[in-house]
Amino acid sequence: MRRSAIVTGIILLLTAASAFTAPAKRVKPLWWPGERPTPRASGSISGVATALTATTFTIQTQHNGAPIFTINDKTKVNGTKKSIADVQAGDEVTVSYTTLRDGNVWASVITVGPVAPPKPPKKVNSASGKVNAIDRNSITIQTAKNGPQSFGITAKTKVNVYGKKATLDQIKVGDTVNVVFNVLADGSCVASSISIPIPSFNGKVTSSSSDGFEISTKAGAVQFKVNDKTKIMTHTYDGTTTDLKKGYAVNVRAVPDGSNLIALKVVFSPPEIRGTIVSVADSGIVVKTIRQRTANVTISSGTVILVRPRTAPNYRGKIDDVKAGTPVNIGGHITGKDAMAALWIDLLVP
Repeated sequence: MRRSAIVTGIILLLTAASAFTAPAKRVKPLWWPGERPTPRASGSISGVATALTATTFTIQTQHNGAPIFTINDKTKVNGTKKSIADVQAGDEVTVSYTTLRDGNVWASVITVGPVAPPKPPKKVNSASGKVNAIDRNSITIQTAKNGPQSFGITAKTKVNVYGKKATLDQIKVGDTVNVVFNVLADGSCVASSISIPIPSFNGKVTSSSSDGFEISTKAGAVQFKVNDKTKIMTHTYDGTTTDLKKGYAVNVRAVPDGSNLIALKVVFSPPEIRGTIVSVADSGIVVKTIRQRTANVTISSGTVILVRPRTAPNYRGKIDDVKAGTPVNIGGHITGKDAMAALWIDLLVP
């Protein structure tokens, strides 16, 4: 009895010890296709040069380890040194880089010399609100946070209405304006610019025709007219009013023209599919979605295909780039049960 108790105690001690010494098992995050973060394809980084060969350049950074860059005869050197042959270990450098399709990171520019500290951002004073009063010398607006605020107006004050240069007499009481101003030594504020921004509307499409469309917003129904300058788009696809289906969410930027609102830019959100291509045919593809459903997607000559490598810049693709096994994000019009006409396709490649 005593012996079995001793054995049991030893087993419990070994079990407890293993619980403290065994490394914790790492759980890898699961990513759906298209949701995994993509590294920056290009940028710049600073550090100290540590190694240089005929084809590579290594630096030691403060927070990002010791990246190795490829170099060639197109790599430029500037700053305190003008040639790659003059760069030595210990030099402070800033490397401008581009990630190539083969995964190598190419140093396009090496700037030698101490890195100048970033300039503090210039403070910009601004206020927004509805105009309470305005004349040639001052403007008073009703702001949401600080109540009424007054600003002086001078000959140097710039006026902008809907993105175009305007005059002061085009600003009326009741208009919503943005004011950028300077604070003088005596504490008074003088407007450097006064602008009426282009109105923006968010809502859902209720109807559309060849010359316009209507959306429902929190404030009620709003109607818009379109012309040959109206840009209608979603993601990489440029569309028309026929693409504005009932129920689609939209953001509209529009300007008044008499009693009408003329849409300048319309961004709409059609249904999307995320998944992996199962098969490819002449007229379309079959996709297994992340919800494990099978979707039949038709592709037309107007479908925009974008190839999105994980470590290289995106580029426009073609139908030959669409292959089975490729993760995809697709936006388009629903044409039936588990069926879509694709407006755009993102191919998520390594």
